[in-house]
Amino acid sequence: MRRPRTIVSFDDTCGLCRSSVVWLRRLDWLRRFQFLPITDLPGAAAGISLPAPEQLERALHVLGAGGLVLSGARALRFIGLRMPLLTLPAMLLFLPFALRWAERGYGWVSTRRHALSERLRCGSAGCRAQASIKASRNTSG
Repeated sequence: MRRPRTIVSFDDTCGLCRSSVVWLRRLDWLRRFQFLPITDLPGAAAGISLPAPEQLERALHVLGAGGLVLSGARALRFIGLRMPLLTLPAMLLFLPFALRWAERGYGWVSTRRHALSERLRCGSAGCRAQASIKASRNTSG
């Protein structure tokens, strides 16, 4: 029997958030996660107790069996530990000071995510910064 995938919820109105999820999907080789925008959660997460909508909008959340609810840097650490290429950086977040700093950094980005999305020109096709990296790779080869 196939084990249900852990749900990762994200703000689908934020270009930076959508671009981040594109990268996380690419790194989820083992298909352990189901990435859902917060607007799709009520119908798709039947049987899982959901945080308040304001909390869901504030940060990326991991929602799992047994009532597991993680958000922000703790959610990223949980995700990273289950993706081969992100395991080492995620393990670093177990250092005593690292998670506190990561939470502060996550909070800073989270409160400014829409402005950062505009500045990085993130849209439905991803962030312009990512597109320029791809373009430079294509022209340098």
